[in-house]
Amino acid sequence: MLTALENYSRRRAPPCNPPPKRARNFVLVKCDKMSQGNQMMFSFYAFWTLVTLNLLAFGLSAYAHRRVAITDKALKELDWETIVSLTGEVGAIKRSLQKTNNRINGMTSSDPAAMLAALPQMQQPQQVENGKYRGG
Repeated sequence: MLTALENYSRRRAPPCNPPPKRARNFVLVKCDKMSQGNQMMFSFYAFWTLVTLNLLAFGLSAYAHRRVAITDKALKELDWETIVSLTGEVGAIKRSLQKTNNRINGMTSSDPAAMLAALPQMQQPQQVENGKYRGG
């Protein structure tokens, strides 16, 4: 004699329902609701839009290629000695600009000895008394 669990497990499962059919006539809009003239206009504009975008992409790639070719041509004559001398010149220019900016901002003076002599007087607190007292 079969138990209830064995009896339950021997039953066949009901057949699955097939998935619902989906509409196949969709591109961007239902094709059956679009008139023939609208389809032609859509195709016409889509074609020329894609052609224009492809020409734009080709033009941008040609422009980038030309810029790389110009840079390559300019750097062909550059050797390591020139790079070293340019690097040294850039470092000297940066140092002179820093020195000029520091002088403009008042961080350093043209005469450091005069600044050191004036330093003790700048450190003393200055008291200003005008003899008037105000109270609240």
